[in-house]
Amino acid sequence: MNRKIEKIVKTYFYFNTSERKSIVALVILIILCIALPQVYFKLFPVEKVNIQITELKEKEANFFGVNQTSESDDEKISATINSINKFDPNTASDKDLASLGFSSKNIRTIRNYLSKGGSFKLPEDLNKLYGVDKDVIEKTIPLVEIRNENKPYQNTSFKQDSLKKTKGKKVFEVLEINAADSESLVKLYRIGPSLASKIINYRNKLGGFLNLNQLTEIWGFDEDILYDLQGKIKVDANRAKRLNLNNVDLETLKQHPYYKFKLSQAIVNYRLQHGNFKSMNDLRNIRIVNDSILKLISIYGYAD
Repeated sequence: MNRKIEKIVKTYFYFNTSERKSIVALVILIILCIALPQVYFKLFPVEKVNIQITELKEKEANFFGVNQTSESDDEKISATINSINKFDPNTASDKDLASLGFSSKNIRTIRNYLSKGGSFKLPEDLNKLYGVDKDVIEKTIPLVEIRNENKPYQNTSFKQDSLKKTKGKKVFEVLEINAADSESLVKLYRIGPSLASKIINYRNKLGGFLNLNQLTEIWGFDEDILYDLQGKIKVDANRAKRLNLNNVDLETLKQHPYYKFKLSQAIVNYRLQHGNFKSMNDLRNIRIVNDSILKLISIYGYAD
């Protein structure tokens, strides 16, 4: 028995001289890796930093540019806005715009507009910004000081210059989107043949636009394009067609961008099983129709 054990040991645990040296070196290396950190921390102990919680709060407040006081959140925001001097939206930094209440989405819209050659000429031009809270606009307009060649902007002189430039020019006619053809759309600023074709195709699928914001649902039609076209386009919602959900067929309904196939099939199947809808609220009986979906599809559908 002992001989068998000895034979197994020699067979599986035999190492030549080179292998034994390698094993010894490996063991020494492992011991050093374990021991060196402990020796280092004993020679160079880590100093404890004594920071009070109040100091952390002050540093945090300083980082965000807000004084740490007992004021409410609304008072802090108001104090921050009041602490900012006059600003020019054409040159203001993202940080200044954010502190005034503009969202990151608003700031991106402003940056896109300015990068494409646009500019704010009047403080009231802030009202044209798409998707900005009216309270923010009201608070920031008094702070606007648009500068021209490093000189404070004068509203009266600009109005006089504008009148001189526009005098004798043909008045621009606002384009109604639901009746516009491709040729008329291409004449608009930043609308090329490809985007004009997309607008018409999407309009046909919807049955007509109900508001200008629906244009941003088209791929390639960004919010800053809508901002550039404000005052140049409009929508006549009376031209839009609505679908009677009690007699519309599946093929027609599923082509609509707001209904699509799954919802259209559920509506038609429910109508076949339970009869005509008495009102749009009957759609709530369909399992996949929640409040948000009902609100969306109700603008293009009706039941009578």
